Amino acid sequence: MIDLRDHTHLDAWASEVEAFKKAVKSANSMKLQILEELETAGHLAGLTPDEFAEMHGKLINTVRRRFTDLWKEGKIRHHPKELTRKNKAGNSCVTWVLGYDPASFQKHAKRQWVGLTNEDKEELYKENGLDSFSILVKVVEAKLKEKNT
Repeated sequence: MIDLRDHTHLDAWASEVEAFKKAVKSANSMKLQILEELETAGHLAGLTPDEFAEMHGKLINTVRRRFTDLWKEGKIRHHPKELTRKNKAGNSCVTWVLGYDPASFQKHAKRQWVGLTNEDKEELYKENGLDSFSILVKVVEAKLKEKNT
């Protein structure tokens, strides 16, 4: 279940919430269609987002997002041998199959953001003898960068 608080602002109008719910329903419907088409295509052939968009008359940018969602959910992976295929314009497109590829997923997974603890903040304040807000901001940014790279 999707928590609306993660996707809408606190004072969202009822119409905004309804629009979001419809968008989620539409996205989930397309993801189910993609999974069905990948199952039909089989592990040997796979499917590109461009092929799916052409088959179903969908907008390619919307389709690509759904493929990415499915990949992030661990439901699809890159084709093991035929990584790309050319579309009608001659551009290379990623070929997908059903399944989970932990090595590929971990390589692209988003890292968890690490914030400053109260101890970190106190230490920064004492170490730097801060008396200026702009200096404080620069010191905090440097510390966060250090913790997150």
